[in-house]
Amino acid sequence: MQKIKTLLALGALLGSAAAYAGPQSSCNSSTVEGTYAYQGSGWITTVGSPTTRTPINFVGVRQFNANGTFTTPYSLAVIDGGTAVPSTTGGTYSVSDTTPSSKGTCVVNDTQGLYTHAGVTSDNGNHISFISTASGNTISWEYVRVSR
Repeated sequence: MQKIKTLLALGALLGSAAAYAGPQSSCNSSTVEGTYAYQGSGWITTVGSPTTRTPINFVGVRQFNANGTFTTPYSLAVIDGGTAVPSTTGGTYSVSDTTPSSKGTCVVNDTQGLYTHAGVTSDNGNHISFISTASGNTISWEYVRVSR
């Protein structure tokens, strides 16, 4: 129960996520290496008759490792205002600087099974904004680094 309270408090704090603090010196795995608290929300689309869109809200903790892998030791999602559902995940990620004019904004792509999420970093990797539109879903979330 304490974990849930802590994650909910982190979610409230992340509502005022870090602002852009200038260009980054490089874009590689070490740019985002560390532990992040995150919060997000959006819509999950279920195709059928009829097609439905269901709201989702979530908070969690994610560890990006220097070797291009990540783990999510804890996350909590509430779907359609229902019961909070805990989960753990893992996957791979890559970091790249897409254009020389990006002024140090890194692009982060992470993969969890069938889903790929794209994000951009600011404040030397201390803040990541992600969006996913996989499979008709529209979800966005914010990450704030809490430790390296």
